[in-house]
Amino acid sequence: MRLISATILIVVPLFGTIASATDESAPDDNGIAFVLIHPPFLDSYNCSEHWDGQLPYLGDSLGADCTIGKLVEDDGRLWVRDYKTSGRENSDWYGYGAEVLAPCDCTIAKIRINPDENLPGQLGKPPASSITFERPDKTLILLAHVKDIQVSAGDQVEAGDVVASVGNNGYSRQPHVHIGAWRGEAALQIRFDQKRMNSAAK
Repeated sequence: MRLISATILIVVPLFGTIASATDESAPDDNGIAFVLIHPPFLDSYNCSEHWDGQLPYLGDSLGADCTIGKLVEDDGRLWVRDYKTSGRENSDWYGYGAEVLAPCDCTIAKIRINPDENLPGQLGKPPASSITFERPDKTLILLAHVKDIQVSAGDQVEAGDVVASVGNNGYSRQPHVHIGAWRGEAALQIRFDQKRMNSAAK
């Protein structure tokens, strides 16, 4: 089996009609507004999304769970995989320990640490280690299940700054990063600024 270097970005498509990329505050036809953020990784990744009503809590509602994958060749066939061998160890996962990037030009509002690391396939206990970012417009963005946090509450960061690495802690079964966003009492759908990703990857 051979690992192929790739810069393919794989993101699950957003459901439904969304507002234009220049107007975050405008909700779509279903009343859901979105937030445009810097992609969480420089590596290829995919995200699954929490649909409206699946999880009721701010930070979880409309959030995205993002995992880094690699393009792998096995006996002449190519596909994206999240882990090598059995995936039973955190180190098997291609994203484990990868750099996590700040989503915005913003202030670190809160840091939470959970020192207990989960084994893949075994659900841990909340809360997860997390970083909460606050934009000037009071939008809050959460990155959870991270480790090796490199920032402190009150720090100013720019979009794309390295702030942590991918972990597996809290209510999690595998190495990944959960992203949630809200403004006031309204959850926001996550949308990634792929132009920023293109610039950062060069």
